[in-house]
Amino acid sequence: MKNNSAGFTLLELLIAVAIIGIISAIAAPNISSWTKSRTVKKELAYVEALIDYSKATSVSKSRKLYLRQTSTSAIQLFQLKTGTDALNTENLNNSTCNFVANNTDPVAQYPTVSNFTSTLKAQHNSAGNAGSNLSFPNETSLMCFYSNGQTSGGGFLIAHDCMQFRTQIFLTGFYSKEIDTNTTCAGGRIWIERN
Repeated sequence: MKNNSAGFTLLELLIAVAIIGIISAIAAPNISSWTKSRTVKKELAYVEALIDYSKATSVSKSRKLYLRQTSTSAIQLFQLKTGTDALNTENLNNSTCNFVANNTDPVAQYPTVSNFTSTLKAQHNSAGNAGSNLSFPNETSLMCFYSNGQTSGGGFLIAHDCMQFRTQIFLTGFYSKEIDTNTTCAGGRIWIERN
């Protein structure tokens, strides 16, 4: 007599479940690492977009722009208000970086505070003064983009767990981008330039 029943045996199902469990155990850490990597890279790209926009707009509109960091997770872009004395006097000043809330408005392209899940630290301080070395100790900062294409200089470090990226902005408005290749949280930092 022939057995025509279709289906899987209990042993076959248990083997399939065991294989799926092993694959999941191997893949889960990689998925978690990939998610963290995507988060920090997205936030780094956003900071770089703010820098690029600020450089281009400050020159094309002949207007000083301010990139203001208010915490380790918040940053916003401002410009001098139209029709104020500050626009006429401060805008022509390409040597100081003074932020006065009454004289500024958020930039229309980026009207709200951008909040990050990564930690954002700055090389420059809240007075717009850049540090002389590659340390990023400041949790609040101010960077100016002048109408002549220059900046007040400085840089940002974006970290998420052990993954770190840094962008250093030069007085000329150009910037370098680096990644820390040591993602293990152990040992020293090894920085390489990235595209």
